[in-house]
Amino acid sequence: MLVSHCVAGGITVPAVFQASGVAVVAPPQEVNCPGAFTRNPVWAACVHLCVERLQRSGGQA
Repeated sequence: MLVSHCVAGGITVPAVFQASGVAVVAPPQEVNCPGAFTRNPVWAACVHLCVERLQRSGGQA
């Protein structure tokens, strides 16, 4: 389910917020998620997380 609301003033309504190219891309149906990962034997935590999520979802978003 996609829920969205327009707020007068946009993302920068709170005085301390700054914005620079904020976007959410949501396809209308499931799509394939490709992944390209390093061959380096040392992986950052975010790489482990992405691999785990792709395996769990079967590459579908």
